[in-house]
Amino acid sequence: MEVQGFSAHSLNLHIVKSIAIFPGRYYRLRYRALNVIGWSGFSDISYVMSARIADTPVPPTITLW
Repeated sequence: MEVQGFSAHSLNLHIVKSIAIFPGRYYRLRYRALNVIGWSGFSDISYVMSARIADTPVPPTITLW
């Protein structure tokens, strides 16, 4: 899997996805920033869960007292 969020010569955000990202799974990533001084060091490793379609909510019930 490759998810890329930067271009070496641009601060414009774009994403390249070369292998499927599966919903509901955790993925490990790290990132860095580019500014006029240059590239920062890499961040600590972070974990994110990819989004998935929400479950159908249980319909509400009404109880009269």
